[in-house]
Amino acid sequence: MKRILSIVLVLVLALSMFAGCSGDVSELPEVPTTPTENPTETPNPTTGVTPEELGGKPTGGGSGGGGGNRPSGEEITVTISLEAASVGGGFIIEPQQITLITGSTDNAQAAMRQFFDRNGVDFDYNGNPEASNFYLVNVTSALISKEDWVIPDMVKTAITEEAGLTVNPLDTPNSQLGEFDFTAESGWMYSVNNVFPDRSFGAYILEDDDVMRIQFTTACGADIGGTMTPIPNFFTLSSKTKLTRLLGTLKEDEKSGVAYNDAIACMLNLDVSDGDIQTVYDALRNKINS
Repeated sequence: MKRILSIVLVLVLALSMFAGCSGDVSELPEVPTTPTENPTETPNPTTGVTPEELGGKPTGGGSGGGGGNRPSGEEITVTISLEAASVGGGFIIEPQQITLITGSTDNAQAAMRQFFDRNGVDFDYNGNPEASNFYLVNVTSALISKEDWVIPDMVKTAITEEAGLTVNPLDTPNSQLGEFDFTAESGWMYSVNNVFPDRSFGAYILEDDDVMRIQFTTACGADIGGTMTPIPNFFTLSSKTKLTRLLGTLKEDEKSGVAYNDAIACMLNLDVSDGDIQTVYDALRNKINS
């Protein structure tokens, strides 16, 4: 019985992370939580997550998610970006540093909301922000103009020939980007420190210095290195964590010049090598320190 429940839990979490691969999640059941010693604890007013839920997440950061039983009320800094390189949209919002409060706004969903609010981005979701079935359906911003975007040739070839997908006409507002735009298996995913977590935004606790990249995919993650289907990743998943974090520290007057432009181009290249990433990272760092 325990084995069956474990399998069911994993399936529900996978579905809640990316509904575009499996259809509507509006009827997904909430993932049951383990009873706590104090089940009447009041949820946090910002995130809707109880202290037990915050403390009950696996520890260790990275792919596992942080939190543990660390003290509440401490400030941490994370870097967040919003990206649509897979459909030629580049950075919708370049990397920015966000200050979070442990035990309050360090839930990835709350951090995403703070990041979107700062940048005037609206969003729709399915599921419950307080639970593991939170799913980001679409985002709307004046910075989005998807009718002007062109899917990179290497992505278009991969999604049609390797994934067997068809590129569909766009039938949603030009300033909105979300599930089923461009292909039947498109939507939003996120990675933390170059790893795509096995849980939704609503069930992930961020750690100090984490890098969260919110990325649009046309093929259930196969085009951005986080495939959720039997189709293997189209391209090598390189680590852009350091470079993303460095870009997040830049002031507006530092966002120019060859080193900066090369760093942005590198970030948006879905098939770049670790060596090339290191080269542009070193060049940008040297420029900042000069």
